[in-house]
Amino acid sequence: MPNTSRIVDLDNPGTWPTVLAGRVRELTEEARGTTDCTGDLAVEQYEDEVCGLLDGYLVRAFHCTRLLEHEAANIQAHGLRTLSPALVQTRLTEARDYGYLTEADHTKLSETHHFTTQASCKANDPRRDQICLALPAGVFDSEAHSFHLLLSCWGGEAIYWAHADDDEGLGGKLRTLGRPTIIVTLLDFSGLAQHDTGPTLANLFVGAALGLADVHGGVDYFNSIPADRIDRLLHPGDADYDRHLELPQH
Repeated sequence: MPNTSRIVDLDNPGTWPTVLAGRVRELTEEARGTTDCTGDLAVEQYEDEVCGLLDGYLVRAFHCTRLLEHEAANIQAHGLRTLSPALVQTRLTEARDYGYLTEADHTKLSETHHFTTQASCKANDPRRDQICLALPAGVFDSEAHSFHLLLSCWGGEAIYWAHADDDEGLGGKLRTLGRPTIIVTLLDFSGLAQHDTGPTLANLFVGAALGLADVHGGVDYFNSIPADRIDRLLHPGDADYDRHLELPQH
């Protein structure tokens, strides 16, 4: 596990690298009073600089999903893989082999997952070869509704998307599989080509320093996350999960 003194929490300035904290203070003074919206702060041009000042540090971010027991163990042992047709098929086949899905369920989901659609064939497929995350932890209070389906329906959007509204059929069954899981990850942002963050990290750090109410963002991360960058897995019953009162409990 990485040295905890090198882990950055966006919503805890005490964890920010000294040089980064100083630069954020400068940008904060320039931006103060210009807007109440983090995404509208005119600091996105400093994104490369902010990422550079995170070199050698890891930023805590969160991936929401619903996991079967063997999937949770595999992530803890081997890390988190980017989304791909092979990963989707592996999850479906293992769920069948462990007895969670019938052969008919397996066939139906294999025929309807994201990578069977025309959108997945496009060069700019918005889901392929990435991991979607959110930060900081406060997003689970201010935007809890955004994570309900991810935490309530097994398989992730790539698998459940065509069945999520079918409460009496396969969608209803997917809601009974696994348990809600927040995968706490430690991300390296120093490589500029491996992620896309909205709003930018520059906006998020400055927004946090200003105390704005909407400091939260999404991260498209274009690398697998190794096991030593998996901080922990949170489930209902864990204090750090249950403190977010609006998240699904079952």
